[in-house]
Amino acid sequence: SPTAAANVTAVYVSPEGGGGGGSCPSLCGSSPECACSSLSGGVEAAASVAPATLLLLPGTYKGAANQNVSFPPGVSLSSQEGSANTTIACAFSSTSAVLAFSGSGLGADGALIEGVTVRDCVAPFALEVKNWSGEIRDIAISNVSWSIAARSTLDLPSIYPRSTLDLPSIDPSSPCPMDASGRAEGYPSSAAVAFEASSADISQCAVSLCSLAASLFADSSTINVVGLVVRESTGPAVHVESTQLSLVESILESFGGSLDQCLLADSPDNAAMRVEVERCVLSVRGLPLTVDQQVLSVLGVSEFILSRSLVNLTESQAKVPILLSGTAANISNSEIFGFRSRQTGAMMLSSTNKRGGTVDSSLTMIGTHIHSVDVGSAGRGVVVVSGHGVNMSECVVRDTSGGQGGAVSVGNQASLPATNAFHRCTFHNNTSRRNGAAISTAWQADVVVTSSNFSNNLGAIGAAVALEQQRSEKSHAAAHFSDCFFFNNTALTTGGALAIVDGKRGPLGNASLVVITRCRFERNAAAEGGSLAVVNAALEMSESA
Repeated sequence: SPTAAANVTAVYVSPEGGGGGGSCPSLCGSSPECACSSLSGGVEAAASVAPATLLLLPGTYKGAANQNVSFPPGVSLSSQEGSANTTIACAFSSTSAVLAFSGSGLGADGALIEGVTVRDCVAPFALEVKNWSGEIRDIAISNVSWSIAARSTLDLPSIYPRSTLDLPSIDPSSPCPMDASGRAEGYPSSAAVAFEASSADISQCAVSLCSLAASLFADSSTINVVGLVVRESTGPAVHVESTQLSLVESILESFGGSLDQCLLADSPDNAAMRVEVERCVLSVRGLPLTVDQQVLSVLGVSEFILSRSLVNLTESQAKVPILLSGTAANISNSEIFGFRSRQTGAMMLSSTNKRGGTVDSSLTMIGTHIHSVDVGSAGRGVVVVSGHGVNMSECVVRDTSGGQGGAVSVGNQASLPATNAFHRCTFHNNTSRRNGAAISTAWQADVVVTSSNFSNNLGAIGAAVALEQQRSEKSHAAAHFSDCFFFNNTALTTGGALAIVDGKRGPLGNASLVVITRCRFERNAAAEGGSLAVVNAALEMSESA
């Protein structure tokens, strides 16, 4: 059973009180027999002997003295028998947090919040944390309006292979009221847990949401999360602003609400901010067709890392379910699949910041599998890079369909030079209603493709790769292909494997340059050009057939 640390005083609290009678000192909580009878009384006693830990005995804590409790600096919260046996049941509606923590932690070990269930409350926040440092674990919050329904025992399945992933279905609670009054600037109108200027380690918690503006919200904080499950939420599962976030071995589901995200990370002033997501599952479930919902939004974050994770877009109806704007993004050893779009693409990288200016953005993908995505006749591509550049290595992109471009559509803005590289990638069975079922480029994008395979792709122009350069007279585009294999690709008009067009139609001396080295072309077909069509561009081809 948990006990207070050696240098911290334990203050005992029991829903029935201690029962010690006259043998107890005037200040309650010195022993289980002399326990305080409410959280409010326990906090008052603990504050006088801080640093202290409020140690709750098992049972259900009811009444006004057990909600809207503010913990001062130096006071932690724990329980003897965990959240399964320790419950705070609210007695009335409130516009304040059920539990609020602020101030410094308890010595070198920091403060602690653990082992409690909060249920049957109407409050904007179940747990509100400000200017605080410490650890949060085994917290369950259920049937709280504006808040979350949770279970504290986490049994995380292995996410590889995907067939072992079992996300149990839980019917959402009846609609809960929203807090329209809002909070301080930067806060959502409601949240399960809210952090401001704090540092917290969160472990082994699982939540499913009612109706709220956010589940876990953090502003100007450092948050490390291991083993968080958020299921069927109607607001962003995790929303962080100007916060360093590490999210590991977690499952984030967004469910049934408008403009909800599994993860929303925002740096409003483009300040240094790092967000790392490792071995996680992100998905949306049970959404009506009218919902325009993003699964993942990363805005102005200086560094975003997604690794060994699964992103399920099957039920998303967003124009762009993954939006990376003004960030250096690195995605590795992950799987992204199952999207049917109405517009644009499944993933978009943009160099436009929130104020309309341009900032450096880049996308690096390593060992990632993208499949079973259809972005519709108006879609620009599955992965749309509108800005700096993309670098893909050892990736597989298969069974995708798009309008302007099938799998990857790359370009850049005039002020930001781009080089787009593809190394040891496989593009198979992709379809484009117009250009480049595997790779299509426009605007000012240079391309380098090495040791990659293109097979069974279908497009109107350039079935595998279409380069349509539209640069100024002073610009000079380039495309390099080496050690690549193009097999059984079909173009309905031009370029069964490759179509390269210099749209500015300038003199050949200033034309785009195409270099093909040690590449093989087999069984590619087109109405014009067979395997290769080059228009108004300089072609250098060697050791290829």
